Amino acid sequence: MKNQESSELFYNQFVGYMNEETNIEIHPLISSACQTVKLYHQTRQLSLELKGAHPNESNHEIK
Repeated sequence: MKNQESSELFYNQFVGYMNEETNIEIHPLISSACQTVKLYHQTRQLSLELKGAHPNESNHEIK
């Protein structure tokens, strides 16, 4: 039961951080993971722009 509660808590923190909610406390591990995901998306977008491709034209569209 404890693992289930922890998983749900971390999931809710992850979603909250990604949605830029400011009213919840975020564990540093979750904050770092979210920043990594956001930076990955930003880097991918920039690399596609450098290639002259639109993000939706990629074979590996992220949803």
